[in-house]
Amino acid sequence: MAVGAPLNDASGSGQTNAGHVRVWVHLSKEGKPEWVQKGQDIDGQKEGDQSGYAVSLSSDGDTVAIGAPYNDHNGIDAGNVRVWWYTGAGSRWVQKGHDIEGEAAGDNSGYSVSLSADGNTVAVGAFGNDGNGISSGHVRVWTYIRGVWTQRGGDINGEAAGDRSGWSVSLSADGDTVAIGAPYNDDGGISAGSVRVWMYAGGTWTQKGGDIDGEAVADFSGWSISLSADGKTVAVGAMGNDGGGSESGHVRVWTFEDGGTWKQKGGDLDGEASEDQSGFSVALSSDGNTVAVGAVGNDGNGIRSGHVRVSTFSEGDWESEEEDIEGEGAEDLSGFAVALSGDGDTVAVGSPATSSGHVRVFHSNRKGVRVEEWVIPVSLVLFAVLVTALVVLFWYCERNRKRKAANLVSAAETQTEEQAVEGKPGQDLDLQNEPDRNITVIVPQESEEVHNFSERPVSAPDQERSVKDLEKGN
Repeated sequence: MAVGAPLNDASGSGQTNAGHVRVWVHLSKEGKPEWVQKGQDIDGQKEGDQSGYAVSLSSDGDTVAIGAPYNDHNGIDAGNVRVWWYTGAGSRWVQKGHDIEGEAAGDNSGYSVSLSADGNTVAVGAFGNDGNGISSGHVRVWTYIRGVWTQRGGDINGEAAGDRSGWSVSLSADGDTVAIGAPYNDDGGISAGSVRVWMYAGGTWTQKGGDIDGEAVADFSGWSISLSADGKTVAVGAMGNDGGGSESGHVRVWTFEDGGTWKQKGGDLDGEASEDQSGFSVALSSDGNTVAVGAVGNDGNGIRSGHVRVSTFSEGDWESEEEDIEGEGAEDLSGFAVALSGDGDTVAVGSPATSSGHVRVFHSNRKGVRVEEWVIPVSLVLFAVLVTALVVLFWYCERNRKRKAANLVSAAETQTEEQAVEGKPGQDLDLQNEPDRNITVIVPQESEEVHNFSERPVSAPDQERSVKDLEKGN
């Protein structure tokens, strides 16, 4: 399991928020399960890089891709990705190939990453790229050939300005299919969000089926995504959906039909209550029949304690396990990140707002109950302070902006009724000020047909330097 800590100060080097990643392996010692760190800490390069903001692990756990979306090597916040492999002889992580740099300043490349099962193909999301308009975003896919990372096909650009395509990304096991989230896309309404799936053939990326659009205004569909190993099933998180109450959130799972279209698999997986923001993170099993959904705003064990709900597809619909995996206390934001093993039996849950942040790992006892196996601490200087401040900012701005969007729609409808001769569309209101994600969890899957999940990003797209600004007191 790989755990990212982007606000870590590079293992005490003094480089504030350089970030780091630790990889853990599950061993059995004297009949007792134990998590042991694999190799050394993989530290960020420079102060403020926030390396570990996104991570992805190969199926054998020997290759890890690490996103540092605030790296400035190719321009301020251009971002980059580094891939590392584990050398058993030296028991160390060694960089695999060169840095994969963002194209230009403000791209935030590495905000999302996803590796193929063999670790030789990596998809990199850069939601701030301007290739098809300001912050249209893009994804680039790279393959490791003879010691060099070579781009596979062309850039996969966002549909329009402000889409922030590449906010989330997920690769199939063979690296030939990629799902891309654009939660600020407006096709289904202002910031309804959208997901597109692409297939690689003949040297180019071709869209697979139609767009999977969000249901309504401010759904932020595509905030989180996860693809099955064969690339034919995709889970899409829409944390702003109101199906179970205001901002209760939901997840929809889609399967690719022989006719070339995406068909919803089972019903909506709605959040439990208003402001749960269910779908903040999501992870699928390899076969696409088990899904874990994070709901950071759930109040089951205290205000915003958060929880994760695991559901299995059976007899045509999704059946949730008897017990949710609850956060330990108020403001834990449990479910901020979630990862699932290939068989769906093991789930890792990130809780960034505990005192130093931690990951809890649960295993199914096949009786509908998840048994906690271990807690992995994530030590981050100023971690809780920064996360709490950003989360408060997030909920406040999110609620106010959504109300403004609703008022705009209502005003536009009233104006249309009164002045049927001249109808004016509502103003495009992009919602902003999401808190920076500060923990990432990836669990390698057990078979060769494994997908590595890129869980759901959380950041302030129009305030990309939010953590740095907070530190400066801005």
